[in-house]
Amino acid sequence: MPYPCIKNKWGLLTLLLSLSAAASAQPTPILLRNASFEDDPAISQPPREWYYCGPPEETPPDVQPNEVFGKNQDAHHGYSYLAMVVRDNNTWEAVGQRLLQPLKAGKCYEFSVFLARPVIYQSPSRLTGFLDNYIRPTCLRIWGGGPRCDRREILAASPPVKSTDWTKYTFQIQPFEDVHNLVLEAYYLPEKVPYNGGLLLDAASPVFELDCESREKLVAVRKVVFSQPSNINELEALIQAQLLALTLDSTSGQLSIEYFTDPHGVDRQANVPLWVIAQALQSFTAWKLEIVIPDHPSHSAHELANEITRELFAAGLPGRQLKVGTATKRDKKRTWPLHGRNGLVWGRLW
Repeated sequence: MPYPCIKNKWGLLTLLLSLSAAASAQPTPILLRNASFEDDPAISQPPREWYYCGPPEETPPDVQPNEVFGKNQDAHHGYSYLAMVVRDNNTWEAVGQRLLQPLKAGKCYEFSVFLARPVIYQSPSRLTGFLDNYIRPTCLRIWGGGPRCDRREILAASPPVKSTDWTKYTFQIQPFEDVHNLVLEAYYLPEKVPYNGGLLLDAASPVFELDCESREKLVAVRKVVFSQPSNINELEALIQAQLLALTLDSTSGQLSIEYFTDPHGVDRQANVPLWVIAQALQSFTAWKLEIVIPDHPSHSAHELANEITRELFAAGLPGRQLKVGTATKRDKKRTWPLHGRNGLVWGRLW
């Protein structure tokens, strides 16, 4: 165990208060894809956009909550989260992601994530074969590197995560080398023999650049404001405007995600047009939004339908107010009052 659980270059992890956004000329945050670990609950399958970085002979982490290992806590944000374990056979789980832009050597950064210890996580012991409860406290270690799953440099580590309540942990890091790949890893507490433990992760933040002396964020954050519609005509006009603003990322072909501040001063990471639609529609509880996605050569209609559904649910829109699917033959013959740019989506209120 070459790296203790709770050491990093700037010492013990601290729980920090959020800092106010800086001027617009400053750097933008480095976004993580699927930072809230949203996906359908699944066993031995990391959430979308994250790849497995553990030993090949072992099973990958899970997307929770589900009741396969016992009923665990609800998500802190959205509807799912990442669950990782450490085992008594000296193996542990980890996931990774290639950063959209690298962390630069010598610069200072801040990153936060919500962590919790599982309430229950029953699975067989690798050593004895008998059922055990993987709930002993662990820590989170954050690695940086170049290629996929590369653990070239340990960037930060948490103290033992003992609480079953979601708690925000904030890390400040300063890499020695450029970091292109980030690895999040569950690990044993220092000076402990291998044991069965668990770690839950949700709602990771972007990576913010800091001033290395003041430790203040150097970040430009957009503030999203909109006028809440007062009637159905205004609601329809707002949804139409937002659907026209809906775009896909030119590199990934997926929905564009931004980090922004909402009208109440709360930091968000979401697709802005869909977030605005969800906020506006929640005030019209008797109305339902239907969105269909026609076939297009540049993207999968099925995947886009899933992305739109996840974004609207994560923004708080109840399922009873939403219907999303791919376009059928019947849909293609209908006239849709709402539409996205270049026919990206069609929609209606009813």
